[in-house]
Amino acid sequence: MQMRQRSYKVNQENQRPKKTASALRNPSYEALYQQFRHFNPIQTQVFTVRYNSDDNVLVAAPTGSGKTICAEFALLRLHQKGPESVFRCVYIAPIEALAKERYRDWEQKFGKGLDLKVVELTGESATDLKLLEKGQIIISTPEKWDALSRRWKQRKLVQQVSLFIVDELHLIGGEGGPILEVIVSRMRYISSQIENRTRIIALSTSLANAKDLGEWIGATAHELFNFPPGVRPVPIGRFLIWSPRCLQLTPYFQKTSMRFLWAQHVWQISNYKGKVVQTIHGSLHEAVLCSLLPYRWIMVAFYSFCNMLSLL
Repeated sequence: MQMRQRSYKVNQENQRPKKTASALRNPSYEALYQQFRHFNPIQTQVFTVRYNSDDNVLVAAPTGSGKTICAEFALLRLHQKGPESVFRCVYIAPIEALAKERYRDWEQKFGKGLDLKVVELTGESATDLKLLEKGQIIISTPEKWDALSRRWKQRKLVQQVSLFIVDELHLIGGEGGPILEVIVSRMRYISSQIENRTRIIALSTSLANAKDLGEWIGATAHELFNFPPGVRPVPIGRFLIWSPRCLQLTPYFQKTSMRFLWAQHVWQISNYKGKVVQTIHGSLHEAVLCSLLPYRWIMVAFYSFCNMLSLL
């Protein structure tokens, strides 16, 4: 059976009625999201599959789209099953810094809000086994979980993982991709060998091969969501600065023309209401000029001074 990949458009998503926290149907859960008037279009689109089913799901959406809350829907789904189900969730963050950030966030939200035990693995096997035993939400990096889950046949606690959340799955094509591939494949294999089924939730940026990754984690077409880069709660603007070929006669003209065009574009971008992220490939005074972005009234004078320095 061939899997068909869905496509989503911004205008279609904005016309869809947005869900509020009351859709969680639990006062304790609703209190966790009381600061939200409603969930954004992406969270609304995936809500039913995440919160009302136990299927594997892949959500690929631009950075800053609220994918973490989409994963929290699956976590709350596991929690509402009650004591008859073993509550053990593993969250995989690509790097240590993101793991610590997720630990602080979920310790505040689920540790204090739902009285769940949130732990972060240390990389020491003896300590991590104790943390795995007492923890209900386990935060880890791919390397730490790989070391802990290799001997899964002897470690029943690994077999009791009911929910496995993988963040930034698109990094599977990067340097740490082999380890990420190993732990996801291992958890799928463990789920196929024992009675306790492990639900896999994968989060990623927008993908060109979402169909392949969805099939790999066991998600059907109904559980595959691949949003294009344009579907963002906060719009993003991209600016390309280039120098005409006629101004590249000599290295000096090329460098000077690029500086002039760069300063001109920064002046225009400074009127953009919102966050500005700069990617700089140039000299020190260009970076200083970029840091003065909010003070655009003095930028022309500073740029002239930088040009004087370039002549020395």
